[in-house]
Amino acid sequence: MLDTSFLIRLLKENETLHTNAKAYFKYFLDQNISMLCSTIAVAEYCVKGNIEELPLPKLKLSPFNITHAIKAGEIARILFEQRRQGSLQLTLRDIIPNDSKLIAQTIVEKVDGYVTCDIESQKLVKALYKDNATLQPFVFMDMNVRLPEFLGTLDFEQ
Repeated sequence: MLDTSFLIRLLKENETLHTNAKAYFKYFLDQNISMLCSTIAVAEYCVKGNIEELPLPKLKLSPFNITHAIKAGEIARILFEQRRQGSLQLTLRDIIPNDSKLIAQTIVEKVDGYVTCDIESQKLVKALYKDNATLQPFVFMDMNVRLPEFLGTLDFEQ
């Protein structure tokens, strides 16, 4: 699952993580890894970008549906309760409903990984698994980490 932050960094050359996003994107293409993109991420991207900029032919679009909505409600309930109890603390923002929706789609669609540079999203995912170990597990891919480091491979290109 590609988070909106991934799409922004991939398509905006002046972004600090543009090189990392391109490396992840190329890796996914080279390895024939299907890239799921939620219509929610498309909507978020289109706030400041244009749909024509998105590499739609290389992505599998996932419309947000009723099953996703039900799971998103469950997730938001868990996260809001953890925040109320003080066990979940987020920096400089509330729990963003779109994060809960994207995580819900990732879980419902049994996607293997979620790629983003949003560390706050990682806090949400960790909080969910702490609360409910039966959720479909997936790999959280932090774009702040260069691809070779994430994969544990040697990188001769510095």
